[in-house]
Amino acid sequence: MDRAELQAIQLAAALGLGLGLGFFYDVYRVWFRQVRGRFWPALGDIVWWLVALGLAFVGLYHINGAELRLPVLVLTAAGVCLYMGLLSPLLFGCLGRLLLGLWHLLVWLGGCFGGALALLLSPLVWLVELFFRLTLFIWHFWQKIWHILVKIGSFLLRPWRRLAHKLHKSLKKPAKKVDFDEPDDI
Repeated sequence: MDRAELQAIQLAAALGLGLGLGFFYDVYRVWFRQVRGRFWPALGDIVWWLVALGLAFVGLYHINGAELRLPVLVLTAAGVCLYMGLLSPLLFGCLGRLLLGLWHLLVWLGGCFGGALALLLSPLVWLVELFFRLTLFIWHFWQKIWHILVKIGSFLLRPWRRLAHKLHKSLKKPAKKVDFDEPDDI
């Protein structure tokens, strides 16, 4: 391939890069019309500019090693203008319907995927539910047994409690005062 053919391919690729960037901008415009609020459009602007710059850099790198040459930049800009002037009015409405249809297809596929995932995980969910129900049953059963054991223990210890209560009362009574000044009669 001689130099003239290489330059012609580079210029055609630059024009194609401009057409692609114009198409990417139309995709962004369709998305921008669908979103509401303040945050999403601002985030969309930032993402669009970053992706567009990345695409332009990758395209220019493949075209001529990312060298900024005036004919390549002019033909890239001409490709964007050509797309926006001629192709965008024809394709924008179709692109909107196409992207809306793709969105509905993705939502439907997501629902199918969610249903399949739920079907695959249902035995696991059943086992986890069984584990928690058994744990709850054992906990309630242990509470009932503990309640019965406390009642039995209370019944068996009732005479000892009475004895302990009497002993406690007798210990609380003050002892006789002993007067050490009186002589012992012994």
